[in-house]
Amino acid sequence: MKAKLLLLPLACCTVVAILGVGNPQARAADSVEFTAVPPYGSQSNLFGNVYGVNPANYRVAVLIYIDGAGWFTKPTCAAPLTTIQPGGTWTADITTGGADSNATRIAAFLVPSSFSQPCVTNQFCLPTAFYQQSVANVTTTRTPTGVRSFHWSGFDWSVKTSGVSTVGPGPNFFSDSTNNVFIDSSGRLHLRIINVGGNWQCAEVVSQSTPGYGTYGFHLATDPNTLDPNVTLGLFTWSNEPPFFDREMDNECGRWENPLDYANSQFVVQPYYAPSQLVRYRVPFGTTNAVPSFNWTTNSIIYTCTTGTNAVLTAITNQLVNPGFESGGGTAASNWTQFNDAYRTATNNTLSQTTALDGANSMKIYGPFNASPGIAGAFQDIHASPGQTWEFYGFGLNSGDPMTNTAGYGVSQLIFLNSSSNAISTSESQHFDSNTPFDQWQYFLLAGTAPAGTVAVRLQVLHSGSAGIAGSVWWDELVATTNVDNTIARYTFTNAAAIPPSCDENIRLNLWLVNGNPPSNGQTAEAIFDSVTFFGDDTDGDGIPDAWEIAHGLNPTNSSDAARDDDGDGFSNLQEYLAGTDPANPASSLHVTSSVITGHDVQVSFASVLDKNYLLESSASFSPTNWMIITQNVAGTGGTISLADPGGATNVPSRFYRVRLMQ
Repeated sequence: MKAKLLLLPLACCTVVAILGVGNPQARAADSVEFTAVPPYGSQSNLFGNVYGVNPANYRVAVLIYIDGAGWFTKPTCAAPLTTIQPGGTWTADITTGGADSNATRIAAFLVPSSFSQPCVTNQFCLPTAFYQQSVANVTTTRTPTGVRSFHWSGFDWSVKTSGVSTVGPGPNFFSDSTNNVFIDSSGRLHLRIINVGGNWQCAEVVSQSTPGYGTYGFHLATDPNTLDPNVTLGLFTWSNEPPFFDREMDNECGRWENPLDYANSQFVVQPYYAPSQLVRYRVPFGTTNAVPSFNWTTNSIIYTCTTGTNAVLTAITNQLVNPGFESGGGTAASNWTQFNDAYRTATNNTLSQTTALDGANSMKIYGPFNASPGIAGAFQDIHASPGQTWEFYGFGLNSGDPMTNTAGYGVSQLIFLNSSSNAISTSESQHFDSNTPFDQWQYFLLAGTAPAGTVAVRLQVLHSGSAGIAGSVWWDELVATTNVDNTIARYTFTNAAAIPPSCDENIRLNLWLVNGNPPSNGQTAEAIFDSVTFFGDDTDGDGIPDAWEIAHGLNPTNSSDAARDDDGDGFSNLQEYLAGTDPANPASSLHVTSSVITGHDVQVSFASVLDKNYLLESSASFSPTNWMIITQNVAGTGGTISLADPGGATNVPSRFYRVRLMQ
């Protein structure tokens, strides 16, 4: 980050704080903020400020959200807008109705004085007109009295409790005890299922905010293979608005009471029983850094599970032609070599509602029905060179004509061939057999490095069986690539009619018992999280999420506004976003608020932002190469932080300091 220096003279030295640079230009960013939010249950007024606009030409539209009832215009439908005072301050009465003091969310929109929209009452989704016609917006949440809450991983969370009754999922008892939900000394979140007085008590936490469209990442520190077969770990969104099945999109880990299931995790768009809205996959044994995630847009949901704290998806070039079997004539799929009982098909027959995973067709393989074991299948051969690493992945389905025996099975193969078309090495996926859950697409992943002598790679799906072993396996959406990364599984859901629009959904994490049945091992169950992350959509690619740009009067389709310094405080709009400060308020910036010599020490203070991390550095000169770290990984509190440099005021003619934002 480029920087300029702010000199703060002291008796014996100079203290320096680093601020981001920008070129002051005509103000464009606008903002509205809350300066005093009454606590839950209070009848007091709401107070705030606006920046970047002429108060005479704007008003504030305030709305409150009551759980189970939805959003309401405040103060009243007869007076839906709040006047802004000449200095930018405003005050709104938000308790003009019977249950208003119990609102859990409060939203304010900075709108033109001519703004005219129907009064909002009992609506779970805020009308889009508020976002489209406002120049800025802000939302806050309040925790109901008696509900346990905490701040973790950038979100405020509430802890679910069921009291003396069982509730869903399960049904189960849920407890808000610190034995069930707690944060350890390393900052990791723990969810536990424990037995209390003969009752198994589960755990669930709920984010108080509504992130909306973007990428949700769930960074696990627990190996899903360690979960008891009766235990499910849920990572999902949930809305109180029933349409689109409560906008529930899931990453789930569990075997659903089936210890023989090869898969231990799944991607789901509810309802799970709808065709192709549930796919299962396996997190390898010993994986304690899996990151199930999904990117939610208006026209797709891209599910992935990767490993590592900074998992980056590689752009994939699929070397297969016609990977979803959409092209062809009748039962023959173009570009595929099919043998024995392998048929391109648009249906899985009348026993199953599940058809193709995507598109209209898939590959059905069954038999053969001769007395001795044999195979049927389909494959493509692609040029390959020694040393290349290949991945082959996709989906298989035990459906329609279900497998009845483990001696007959479907399997995928990655085969490296020599110049005589003989196999040099072969890798096989899990078997799709009678232990494979019925009607659930299951992911497979193969990887291998081409050995010496390789001239081609064969990507093959086949069925092995013999007479008396019934069953068929379907295959779809196959990928062969040399673009290898740390992805465990991926699936893109593109059924636009089933993709929910964002409304009032929050994030939920839970650990629960399938059908309320106790753990089969009788032991406490636990899931540990390193973090939960959210990255909002960034349409113009300027590093600032769309929602933040809209909330501060910027244009989410124009990347040039990221470099502007709209309030003239020395920070660009991008730097304001990264620092968590207000791009329309010149008083809101990362700056030193005081510097004090105490004996031999220097005390440097600055305004911090929650969920940001800082470091303090010092130098005896302005040289860019001589800065020394005094302290680092200082967590922001939302208030003023004071850091000491022991001995900083002794034996030097001058000393310079800078406070930096850590990324």
